[in-house]
Amino acid sequence: MGEKPDRKPCAPPCADRRTTKPGHGTQLLERRNRVLHSVRTTRLSWFATLVAAVVVMGISNAGELAADTASDRFREQILEAERLHNLDRHRELQRLLEELEGEAHSLIGRALNREERAEILWRRARAEFIALELRYRAGELNSDSLEEGIDTVIDRAEEARKLDPAAAEPRFWHAAAVALRAKEEGRLRALRSMRDVRDLIGEALERDAELADAHFLMGRLYRELPGRPLSWGSDRAAVSSARRAVELHERARERGRDQEDAGDEAPVFHAFYLSLAENLLNRGWDARERGERRAELLREYRRAESELDRAAAYEATLDLPDISDREEAARLVERALEQLSDAVSYRSGRRGAAGAKRSLRNELDYRHARELQERLR
Repeated sequence: MGEKPDRKPCAPPCADRRTTKPGHGTQLLERRNRVLHSVRTTRLSWFATLVAAVVVMGISNAGELAADTASDRFREQILEAERLHNLDRHRELQRLLEELEGEAHSLIGRALNREERAEILWRRARAEFIALELRYRAGELNSDSLEEGIDTVIDRAEEARKLDPAAAEPRFWHAAAVALRAKEEGRLRALRSMRDVRDLIGEALERDAELADAHFLMGRLYRELPGRPLSWGSDRAAVSSARRAVELHERARERGRDQEDAGDEAPVFHAFYLSLAENLLNRGWDARERGERRAELLREYRRAESELDRAAAYEATLDLPDISDREEAARLVERALEQLSDAVSYRSGRRGAAGAKRSLRNELDYRHARELQERLR
């Protein structure tokens, strides 16, 4: 057999297709490192962004929670202020409102906002006005003390109005203070003041049509003021406004009963019912006239363009008992005397059968009821 031919040694793989350049491996390594670094950086960037977002959300949620907690604490203080108001504990009420205004950081954990400051101011104006009016009715104030007190009420109400222009109460308590001052003014000056009072109450009712105190005051002023052309007094409007005030007062008492933490039962403010009784006595319609006048009143109610004018014809929307004004007034006075006689016969702080407590307000209302009782005889 012949010998096999010699084979040539194999060349390095692919030596004929690719040639390795000097430093090529180093470049590949650097490129790979750059890619890996970019990936790691991107991942870290996303992670950092995610962490930052979580932190920001946490801070935001914590801020919202703190704000909610502060608002809840503020409302708790206001509920306590309303309880003291209902109990005629004016000195304690003033101390609470002064502390809330001056030490908000320690009581609720932050400074008060504009609306909260306004609410404290008008509540202080209300407390000062009520204490002032009760002492005035009791004959305990001279004219200088009355004037000084009225100025304080008006200043607080005006400051509250500037802080919260949408609030109804600052305008109303300003109006109430001006109306009280008018009792000590000359006739002509008082009549001019009453125009301002009516405007302020009208503005308050456009902001809150269910402000019972505003309807109560309008009912009293309609009764006390002369009619046109001298002023805007009206026996018919006096009765309608007083009815609206009584209805809203009774709704507020129902809401008070429904509150789980109400504590003491929502009080009866007898002045609302006695004012309606006096307005009915002054108007003096019999049962037939009450029915016949309803259609006329209803037309006025439907034509009214303001809350003030609607309230002046509000009686047309109600189903009245088929009795005279005098009979209805007698029933209101009898009920008030029954409840108030218990209140004024008990020592201060002791509860009577009607759930009322002895106070200057109740004693003055009792006197008013006795005066109306004499008129009914």
